[in-house]
Amino acid sequence: MHHQAAVLLPHTTVIKNQTTVLHHHASVLLPQATVLENRADVLLPQSAVLHHRAAVLLPQVMVLENRSKLLHLHRTVVHSHKTGIANRRAVGYFH
Repeated sequence: MHHQAAVLLPHTTVIKNQTTVLHHHASVLLPQATVLENRADVLLPQSAVLHHRAAVLLPQVMVLENRSKLLHLHRTVVHSHKTGIANRRAVGYFH
């Protein structure tokens, strides 16, 4: 898997951004430029891996659940501004 400038987060990692909290039971691969924003908790169950090529915007109350395969975010429409926070609306294509 090619993933330039990626950061591999350990089992107990919790990421907070604004009101966002990312809880996960397995390692999550995230590039350094990742922006995670959500009004509710995002839970990535055991064996779930989030692999993306751009900043990720998670809509309100969005929950990602995947216990056996990779979630590939191939395209995301993200609008950012001076604060560095991504726009709350995004379009993603998951396979």
